[in-house]
Amino acid sequence: FIGLTASYLDSAKVEEGLRIVNVGLEGFPLMGDLHRLAGALYEEQGNRSEAIAAYGRAVGLNRRDSVSLRRLGFLELLNNGALGVEYLKRQLLIVPEDVGSAIAIAGHFLEVGQLEDGKGYLDNARLFDPENSVIQSMLATIADAD
Repeated sequence: FIGLTASYLDSAKVEEGLRIVNVGLEGFPLMGDLHRLAGALYEEQGNRSEAIAAYGRAVGLNRRDSVSLRRLGFLELLNNGALGVEYLKRQLLIVPEDVGSAIAIAGHFLEVGQLEDGKGYLDNARLFDPENSVIQSMLATIADAD
């Protein structure tokens, strides 16, 4: 199911992929990978609420599913910034070198005025990607605000 469904995601046959993944989930409801694929398909379809629910089920089945945590974090940042940050923080515990997640968390903290918290995530991300222009720009913004 996983390979077949993933091929539908790659070929943009989302409806057919969802049909197949749902058949798979009927037989294997505890298979987190199928829930993650459903999340990706729903996301591709533009159905954010179903994507969030599917990624949430995947994380519920495997708390260390860094891919689902990352997608859930980014989707929830759009709905509820604080909840999205919590998912991304959990993801960074598993994959600390994920610069994109660290930048997203820092961006949220900058938006809500928590500059020192944002700076901490950017400093950590800079350890993994010292030449990243987004990190440098955000750190400059924080320095200008002080």
